[in-house]
Amino acid sequence: MKKALEIIGSFAGIYFFIQLFSYFKTNGLAWNANSFVDHILLYFVALVGFSIIICLFYLIKKPNKQPEEPITDERTEKMHFKFTGFMFILSYFILLIGAGYLVITNQNTIPTQYILYYAFGALFINMIVAPLVIKKL
Repeated sequence: MKKALEIIGSFAGIYFFIQLFSYFKTNGLAWNANSFVDHILLYFVALVGFSIIICLFYLIKKPNKQPEEPITDERTEKMHFKFTGFMFILSYFILLIGAGYLVITNQNTIPTQYILYYAFGALFINMIVAPLVIKKL
């Protein structure tokens, strides 16, 4: 039940900010009591509904009495990490090439500089920071 409360708490926090930003998008910085009450009611109805669903799920779910056996060994896990890393790098190289093409051809349909900065940032994190973190684990 502790896990259910953690899930409900995280949902409540995220959904609170969603409702807050939705209220500001609808009304701006002006105070509208009717809209505020509607947003608060929607927040509490969604929170109660989500809580009921999560609590029912955890009440119906049978606890596992058997100790878990490892499904994969270290070699398979290492191969999985290598494959996932390769696919991540490949996808970001494709993103980088696409953003570079959009910048070179001067197609400003979307802010291509931001895509280019994002791709460079993701590649930096994946190639420099990620190995350092994995070595520490």
